[in-house]
Amino acid sequence: DNEEYVHSRVIASIEINAAKDKVWDTLTDYDNLPTILPNLVLSQRIESQSRTTSLPGRVKLRQIVFKEFMYLRFRAEALLDVLEKPQNEIQFKLKTGTFDKLQGKFILQSCFDESQNEIEGRTSLVYAVEIRIPRGIQTFA
Repeated sequence: DNEEYVHSRVIASIEINAAKDKVWDTLTDYDNLPTILPNLVLSQRIESQSRTTSLPGRVKLRQIVFKEFMYLRFRAEALLDVLEKPQNEIQFKLKTGTFDKLQGKFILQSCFDESQNEIEGRTSLVYAVEIRIPRGIQTFA
């Protein structure tokens, strides 16, 4: 952090009682992400005519987050470049938006028991994100 920005990095993981393909399908149903991610009010896949973004595994997303707490309101918008590595990883990086920097990834991994046997129908989801937010983008009601 400094006088201009709040800078954070977060890594979290959770084991989910669902197969990797189900978790993958949920995370890549971009238009419906607001139903599972708190504070995300819009997630919209942007169709592009660009050769780069029309390549397999490349997606553009427009997302809006909104959070209200007492008299504080926070709204941010982002256009993200997304790279899908099917069934394993989703990387995202800010192209334009309210934030100064936003990048991260979701990593899907199989779960194993003590004998190193894969546990069917169980997935480990790792989330890593780095964000740098300009100070003062919050507004008071």
